[in-house]
Amino acid sequence: MLFLALYVVLSMVFTPKVDGEPGGMTNDITYSYRAESKNSVDVVFIGNSDVARGINPAQIYRDTGITSVTVGPSAVDSEKVYDLLCDIQKYQSPKVIALEVDCLYGASNKYYKMITREYNESQSSAATIKDFLSETEDKIVSGLAFYWPVMKYHDRWSTLSANDFSNLNGRYKYSAKGYMFTTERRGFKYGDEYMSEKTNSAKPLSDKSAAGFEKIIAFCKENNIKLALFAIPSGSSWTPQKHNGAVNLAQKYSLDFVDYNTDTFLLDNFSWLNDTKDGGNHMNYYGATKVTAAYEKHLQSLFDLKPTALSADEQIVWQTDSDRFYNVILKTYEE
Repeated sequence: MLFLALYVVLSMVFTPKVDGEPGGMTNDITYSYRAESKNSVDVVFIGNSDVARGINPAQIYRDTGITSVTVGPSAVDSEKVYDLLCDIQKYQSPKVIALEVDCLYGASNKYYKMITREYNESQSSAATIKDFLSETEDKIVSGLAFYWPVMKYHDRWSTLSANDFSNLNGRYKYSAKGYMFTTERRGFKYGDEYMSEKTNSAKPLSDKSAAGFEKIIAFCKENNIKLALFAIPSGSSWTPQKHNGAVNLAQKYSLDFVDYNTDTFLLDNFSWLNDTKDGGNHMNYYGATKVTAAYEKHLQSLFDLKPTALSADEQIVWQTDSDRFYNVILKTYEE
């Protein structure tokens, strides 16, 4: 037990405290809100990996002066979202929670199998394996390293400082504020098709998902937080039935809902051929930029949001992080 306790502490110490791998699928990114000054975040965008890939807080701060984070672990459900909100409340007091609703439904649509099969058929075996490894390696290593970072950062002995032993929450510090970006492009040729079915059928929430959503509703009411629903374009998971179900949900609870799958015209020059990273499943940087630009304006208007009241030191931190994202991190990935 003593060894295990020591190992956990060392794992926290070994994890770098300044801006780690903003483009990687590391679990620490999910908890980026823990590294921000207490009660300095006004808006939380939460959901599954669609929101982590589709909303850029650095852009929102640059455009509006409003502080925000994205919280988007993969394969999350409404119960996990509720648990995350409870954790967020320990560190922040957000004014707005924007819930990306794909996490309420789960499951892919028929186009997921189609684009996966077509992509695999177009690749050599070696290329397919390489793509699979590049997409999953960091997920696996980071999943382990979240709990056991000594495995990943065992060579940091020579660079340890006093800060490593005092600022343990600094391991969650990312300039991208939870946003996981990529400039990779792989188009989705069914963009005009996947939402074309005319139907009044609505996909209901499962009992488990409905129970979790009720907890989210209650949490926001108890903490005086405004809740909004939205859906980021996802050609391989979203359906007209899910859209109708989300519309019904929003009406039932008197919540605002914007669906950028049905209303892609709201996204300036959006292109299914250029704005997705993986054949329609997630946004790349270019798609996320368009989604973020549209939704930040919508939330400002909906809730009359003003620039976040930050101390002088906090303003420096947020401006530095925004500048670092655009001038260092993004340029590195584009080169």
